[in-house]
Amino acid sequence: MTPVVLVTGGSGDIGRAICIDLAERGYDVAFTWFRDRDAADETAALIEEHGHRSATIRAHLGEAGTAARVVEETLQQLGRLDAVVANAASGVIRPATELEPKHFDWTMGVNARSFLELARSARPHLEEGSAIVAISSLGSERVLPGYTAVGASKAALEALVRYLAVELAPAGIRVNAVSAG
Repeated sequence: MTPVVLVTGGSGDIGRAICIDLAERGYDVAFTWFRDRDAADETAALIEEHGHRSATIRAHLGEAGTAARVVEETLQQLGRLDAVVANAASGVIRPATELEPKHFDWTMGVNARSFLELARSARPHLEEGSAIVAISSLGSERVLPGYTAVGASKAALEALVRYLAVELAPAGIRVNAVSAG
């Protein structure tokens, strides 16, 4: 049976590259997109060119409850779930003193809270040997101009990865983060 991976933010540059790489490695790929339907269709076509099924799911990962819907749609369209790649990201780039609460909440919702919701929603469907991967950034550890909200959200994301890695290890589920270096 062909394994299935769910990739959030699969229609952007990094997400598309992840989707294509996973299709080349033998996965059927479900992925989310938000703004650009044409880009999503292009990603789906590239996955299918590699002989694998694709499922496109329009979703705003910053909205509470969306992750559960995305997992459910993946299961409905592709029948199973073996891995999750949390790649969707967004954020407000402003100096810390110019951030408003809505900017911080938006960024944390898309970049950190959605990862926790994805892991929680996917967990009942993941078997031993499954994996959950979060895409982070150097801003989690380094100070970059205007990157306050995104950097804090990526630091929170990495903390969630550590906690989930320990919690899910007894079930044989790997949880890791990938960051540019």
